[in-house]
Amino acid sequence: AMMDKQRQMDADAQQKEFMMQKQQLMEMGNNIDPMEIKNAIMKMEMMLKQTTMMDMDPQAKKQMVREQKRMVRRLKRKQKRMARGKDTDRSRHSKRSRRRRRQRKHHDGPAVDCMVTPWSEWSECSVTCGKGTTTRNRMVKRKEENGGKRGPRKLSKTKFCKVD
Repeated sequence: AMMDKQRQMDADAQQKEFMMQKQQLMEMGNNIDPMEIKNAIMKMEMMLKQTTMMDMDPQAKKQMVREQKRMVRRLKRKQKRMARGKDTDRSRHSKRSRRRRRQRKHHDGPAVDCMVTPWSEWSECSVTCGKGTTTRNRMVKRKEENGGKRGPRKLSKTKFCKVD
């Protein structure tokens, strides 16, 4: 019982450290220099190694590792953008102006965004006994035109279902 408590405390401390690091990076936003990014990547990779070696609940460990890997990928992308000199404010405004430029450059007429139907109901389970899958879908009502907003990549979702 004492070992379990210690493991849980270690896991909590690791999670807290990660969250603090993440918060710190979020507050810096675009006011971050290449050295800070490099240091943050090294810290995150070290934290990731520690997490993978920790003896803790497998599900919580998997989630923590996933979040840490995602953060490392994000930082590395930001580092690449900065190296190319392309790290700009990535707000909605800049997306909108890029779309307008794209529209003026290649298209005639107004930009038309993609439209999709709402998700269908979940289908029946694929099996009558045991574990199977269930699916729901949506369809493209209208494709994007003239540089409009693209539609979603996923038009179907599948999940496991269990029938007793």
